[in-house]
Amino acid sequence: MSGGAIWLTLLGMGLVTQMIKLVLLIPKNPPTLPLRLQVALRVAPACALLSLIALDAARINGALALDWHNPKLWAVLSALLFFHYTRKPMLTIVLGMVVLLGARLLLAG
Repeated sequence: MSGGAIWLTLLGMGLVTQMIKLVLLIPKNPPTLPLRLQVALRVAPACALLSLIALDAARINGALALDWHNPKLWAVLSALLFFHYTRKPMLTIVLGMVVLLGARLLLAG
């Protein structure tokens, strides 16, 4: 894809995003979304991020590695458990990075 095509694609995506926002914000009586859809839209970004992280954590050098020698799995599992009990995102990130570093050091030698 050429540089011009990339910029045109980005511009088009931005235009579509803004048009969707305008359709929902301009009318005097904005449409109300069903409760189930509101809940789904609230958790969609977290689900997308989790799918990317899970895919990366389950692989080492492009191969599937779901065993205890995978330091990324230890970091993800510990961060998930920690966040489940504390609901503190910054501490979860710090804990995940500390566990990842520790697991890499322990499992490398």
